[in-house]
Amino acid sequence: MSRLRGTAYRHGRWPGLGGLALLGLLAAACNGPAVISGEATLQDVYNNVQIAAADGPLEAARNGDIVGVGTRVQSADNSLVQVAFSAGPLVRLSSNTALVLEAAVAPETARLKLEAGRLRLSLFGFAFGVTTPLGYLRLSGFSEVQYLIGASPETGDDALILRCYSGPCRFEGAAAGLDLDNLEALTVTEGGLTLTRASLAELDLRQFIADNPGSVGAIASLTAAPTRTPTPTPVIPTATRTETAPPGATRL
Repeated sequence: MSRLRGTAYRHGRWPGLGGLALLGLLAAACNGPAVISGEATLQDVYNNVQIAAADGPLEAARNGDIVGVGTRVQSADNSLVQVAFSAGPLVRLSSNTALVLEAAVAPETARLKLEAGRLRLSLFGFAFGVTTPLGYLRLSGFSEVQYLIGASPETGDDALILRCYSGPCRFEGAAAGLDLDNLEALTVTEGGLTLTRASLAELDLRQFIADNPGSVGAIASLTAAPTRTPTPTPVIPTATRTETAPPGATRL
C-alpha cells in the first residue's frame, strides 16, 4: 500500500504578484476541454537539440520542425526547446530532457511520454496525458513535470515530481491515484509506492511565471491579493502494489 506524506498547508494572504498570478492562471485554465487541431512544431531551439521521426534516426533539430505522433525530441546539456501546438498549448523542455509524442487516448487531446528531464506545460484548458515509468499524469492547466533517473536500471530510486500551479492535475500510479489542488506539489518515489504531497511557495509561482512569460499575460501590473484557504483531502490508495517495478527509462 502506498504511503502518503504531506506538509502543513499555508493559510493567509498571498502578496501581490503571486495572488493575482494564480487568478490569471485559473482564468486561463478553466475554459473547459478543448480539441487540438493542426500540428505541433519546434520553437526556440537553443544549443544541442535533436529530433527523430517515428523509428527514424536522431538529427539536429531546427525551428519549425514538425512534431507528429511517434516523434522523439531530446535536449542535451545547456539546451532548450519548446513544442508549440497550433491551437495554443506550449510544452517547454529543459536541458537533458527526452520525450515522445504518443497517440492520444480519449478524453486526451495529446499524450506525451516523458523518459527523463523536466517539462513546463502551459495547456490553457487542453487535456494532456503525460506517461512516465512511475505513473500517468492528467493535466490541463499550468504545471511542471520532472522525471529523475536513479543509478539503478530499475525504477526503485527514480523520482517523479509534479508541480501543479493551476489544475486540474491528477496522478495515477499502480498503488494510488491522487488529485492535486492549485499550488500543490507531489513527489513519487520508491517505485511509485511513496507519495509526498506539499504546498508550493509563492517563489515557485514567481519562478514559473518568469520562465513562462506567455502563460499569464500582464501579471506584473497587478497588485491585489486574494486569500488562499485550501482544505486537505484524504487520499485512499486505489490498489495494493505487489508486482515488481517495471524497468526504468533508457538512460540518455
